[in-house]
Amino acid sequence: MRTQIGLAAGLVLCITLVIQAFLLFSAARTELQHSLSTQLEVLVTRVASELDDKMGIRVATLERMASKFPLDALENPREAERYFRDSAILSTLIDDLYLFSPEGVLLVDFPIAAGRRGLDMTERDYIQGAIHKGQITISKPLLGKATRQPMVVIGVPIRDAGGKLVGILGGVVNLQKSRLLEPLSTTRVGRTGYFYLVSPERLMIMHPDRSRLLTTIPGHGANPAFENALNAGFEGTVAGVNSRGLEGLFSFKRLPHTGWLLAAVLPSGEAFAAINALRVKAILLTALSLILAIAVIMLIVRRFTRPLEMLTDFLKFSQTLAPPPALAHSCRETDRLSDAFSEFVAQQEITQKELSVATRRAEAANADLRIAAIAFESQEGMLITDAQNVILRINRAFTAITGYSAQEAVGRTPDFLGSGRHDAAFYAALHEAVQRSRSWQGEIWTRHKNGEIHPEWLTVTAVTDEDGRLTHYVSTLTDISQRKAAEEEIQRLAFYDPLTGLPNRRLLLDRLQQAFASSTRSDRAGALMFIDLDNFKVLNDTFGHDKGDLLLQQVAHRLLACVREGDSIARLGGDEFVLVLTDLSENTNEAATQAKAIGEKILATLDQPYDLAGNAYHNTSSIGITLFEDHQNSADELMKHADLAMYEAKKAGRNTLRFFDPRMQASITARANLEKDLREGLRKSQFQLYYQPQVDAAGCIIGAEALVRWQHPRRGLVAPDVFIALAEETSLILPIGQWVLETACNQLLAWAANPDKAHLTVAVNVSARQLHQPDFVGQVLAVLDSSGANPHKLKLELTESLLLDDVEEIIIKMTALKARGICFSLDDFGTGYSSLSYLKRLPLDQLKIDQSFVRDLLIDPNDVAIAHTVVALAQSLGLSVIAEGVETEAQRDCLAAQGCHVYQGYLFGRPLPLAAFEQLPGFQLPRLDR
Repeated sequence: MRTQIGLAAGLVLCITLVIQAFLLFSAARTELQHSLSTQLEVLVTRVASELDDKMGIRVATLERMASKFPLDALENPREAERYFRDSAILSTLIDDLYLFSPEGVLLVDFPIAAGRRGLDMTERDYIQGAIHKGQITISKPLLGKATRQPMVVIGVPIRDAGGKLVGILGGVVNLQKSRLLEPLSTTRVGRTGYFYLVSPERLMIMHPDRSRLLTTIPGHGANPAFENALNAGFEGTVAGVNSRGLEGLFSFKRLPHTGWLLAAVLPSGEAFAAINALRVKAILLTALSLILAIAVIMLIVRRFTRPLEMLTDFLKFSQTLAPPPALAHSCRETDRLSDAFSEFVAQQEITQKELSVATRRAEAANADLRIAAIAFESQEGMLITDAQNVILRINRAFTAITGYSAQEAVGRTPDFLGSGRHDAAFYAALHEAVQRSRSWQGEIWTRHKNGEIHPEWLTVTAVTDEDGRLTHYVSTLTDISQRKAAEEEIQRLAFYDPLTGLPNRRLLLDRLQQAFASSTRSDRAGALMFIDLDNFKVLNDTFGHDKGDLLLQQVAHRLLACVREGDSIARLGGDEFVLVLTDLSENTNEAATQAKAIGEKILATLDQPYDLAGNAYHNTSSIGITLFEDHQNSADELMKHADLAMYEAKKAGRNTLRFFDPRMQASITARANLEKDLREGLRKSQFQLYYQPQVDAAGCIIGAEALVRWQHPRRGLVAPDVFIALAEETSLILPIGQWVLETACNQLLAWAANPDKAHLTVAVNVSARQLHQPDFVGQVLAVLDSSGANPHKLKLELTESLLLDDVEEIIIKMTALKARGICFSLDDFGTGYSSLSYLKRLPLDQLKIDQSFVRDLLIDPNDVAIAHTVVALAQSLGLSVIAEGVETEAQRDCLAAQGCHVYQGYLFGRPLPLAAFEQLPGFQLPRLDR
């Protein structure tokens, strides 16, 4: 009987303990899995964003390159090669560049590989996307034949002005060489976790197992989580088992630009190692507690059943009705049996029932006590206080959380846990809530025994007696430090730059709105500074991006030391920083002075040497400043204004600052409109060729200089000094110069048929961009051949500034054209920096005295000396001389006295349209003095 009772009670206790342990560990595992899933998802999202940004930069760069691609290079492989060779992205972002025809045939490859040109690539997916869909297409990953490394090809359509597909630009990205996948190798997923990257075609792009690279993943559905992410677009973290039987947490994120799927794997063995170890310890502790409890139950049962056994033995072996002997540890029932043996038989059943009830109550009470004791020693910290808030008891979890043992805590009030972060009103509200609703829960900061402050989740419950009087308080503490740290990390990643720790663009815009509001309330001005490091790309290209990152971190540290309390400094990206200044003077001029002082302090601070991992480095910066008050401009407008001012500082020589001037915006807008009209003028043939006569000493017209004019429907006749510089910057000078050359040659052919004008020559100005075209010689000769003009009547005018760059190449081109009979005139002679040693080597025919020397010829002896020197130099080199800008007869006579007998200027005629030019009588200008 004792054995049966003991085993039954032990079994009930065992089942209770196992159920409670299972529930506790299940809840702990679920909470841990949720926390790990959140961290893993944040990690995968960050890495995927880095990968997608790297690919997005390459796509955007190729797209810009395609939009600026010179269309005439489609027919000229050498020009395309030169364009590719001069491209800065070839060594930094793109490994190889291809140019395809609209039909998908490879026209140009760079670097050049034998046997590739002329190959039909129509069936390639990136060609198909460009031809049939008209959009940028990224190929599926493939293995390079030469490099044996994974790569992709980006196909970008090239369109003409009418939107027609005229070619396809292809860029090869070596996924290993270009460091595109570097974030996957530098980012760790725990100790044993890893990343892998898969294309939509199920090709393995990146995996720790190198043998699986660019292999196709079978679609047999062995990994449902992977199939759901790849085919159904699932993004997030799930627990599961992969196709190789590895159990763990799997997080997936898709890259928008490529459609690639990034997956992170954290094995369960690592993820739940701590809780599994704790489970083993809990099982051992439960087993020991169960053995001890069964032993105690056996002793209690023995104590209560022993007198009954003695009495039973007495009744069994007694031969008389003598009273039973005195029984040790007897209970009330055994005493009554002993005192009233004669009634034993009649009362036996009643006695058995009462004994059974008492036994069950004792066992239930013991079980409740054991359960309460186990629950009290849970994973949450617990303390019990009396009605006066004096601690009566704590558990081991409380000691682990706070560092205070039972001996140190019992007998004291919980005030010693105060962190100092909560005021008296907080505790008063807590006490009032407990008194009113008998419970309270919320976040509270407590001080550990070692002085550290931690966030806890506190639950307080009031205990009352049967009469409703408060007798105790039961409180539970849960450490939420990890959860708070995860929340802070998410907050940091969302609003701060991970490299420098400064606010990012999102937080900057929020603070800028606060600055607007503060400025409106206080009627005080603020300022926005745009700070850009000078020549930062040179540092990255020379010393590497790791040194560039060190410089950015040190710059951020110096900027923080320069700003005032209340100002905000942020990093937008790259080498760009933005500073928001508030609480400046109400007077605009004083506010500008204050902002300038801070800007100059920043310039001086950033101009100091840097120590980049033992390498001394010097770097400067350029700053653009714009003021704001009363929220007159939006944040985007202010950023644009500061950016414009910063570029003005760059133009001024760098290492300086400039304030935004509304005229900058007006100038940029006017320039953009002028460029738009210029392109439209080319399409609609709005350009005209004017001719200014060139005369000899007798006043006879011997030739003309062809000068381009722009007849705009709204602007009217636009002079060259308005649009030529812009045409040079935008390369529109190339089609304009080609048109001028073709028109002039056609006019030479027309004059050749007229005996009165067959002797005329035409001078055509050549720009620097035209002359530096690789096929410039071929273009000029092609125009001559197609027009049939006499090359001896064509004179190309060059300026001295052209001789500053690659003189040897210029000499070669001039010599080739000279061999065909074309003449050359050096325009603006004496205003540049050409060397006389080069001058004697150039195949020139004529020197042109610049109008700046002719203008003051009669009042400045130096100009007379220069004119005389030019004439003497030309005569010594066997060259003719012409003077431009001759407006008076006195100037002509002075030039004649110096030996110059060919002239051009308003004295003889302004630039005229063709019809007016041809109407000049007899091609001999009238003498104004006769």
